[in-house]
Amino acid sequence: MGLAGFRSPKYAEALEAVKKGGKASIDYLTGILKTSPSATERFYAAALLEGAADAGALPGLVTAMKGDADDLVRRMASHAVAMLGTPDAQAPLREAATSDADWGVRVNSAYGLAKLKDEEGLRILRDAYESPNTPAEYRLPVLGGLADVAAPSTAPLFRKILTDTQDVTYLLASIGALEKMKDSESLPALQQLADSSPSQIVKQAAARAVDAIRN
Repeated sequence: MGLAGFRSPKYAEALEAVKKGGKASIDYLTGILKTSPSATERFYAAALLEGAADAGALPGLVTAMKGDADDLVRRMASHAVAMLGTPDAQAPLREAATSDADWGVRVNSAYGLAKLKDEEGLRILRDAYESPNTPAEYRLPVLGGLADVAAPSTAPLFRKILTDTQDVTYLLASIGALEKMKDSESLPALQQLADSSPSQIVKQAAARAVDAIRN
């Protein structure tokens, strides 16, 4: 089914079974991640381990992140390690974020570091977003990672987006981040959007953010 499998009821059923299975499921998926000749199977094993959110999956995911033969599997594994968010993940994430050969693994790992309040991860994510070498289709996911972390040090970036673009997706990500960090300096720009944005959804999001920040 390829990537469309993520939207399949079968995937949701599999993830539920993994969660119910506990350690036995984690061990089984770790074995697939380590030994399956199918990159697709290894990719989905990493995805299910991420969804299980079990710290016991960390060693197998780190091994795959570092050494799998398929970069897409390594990217999935690095995202899973990032989402686990355990202190033990910080060292392998930093190593991957600063030295891995694959751009996607580096960015996923930087996101994980940023979630752990590591400034190096935030710097790498900001650089990836602002770099002219970053493919346009990847800039929004990178911004989404920064918005999810919502570190106060990134507020100037999100404030700039409020006034520099009319792209609804970028605006919504920025509004959400500024609301999460309760950035009072963004209130004038948010109010301007709430009053006059041509997008109703942006107007509503900006108005909610203004209320949340003020209250």
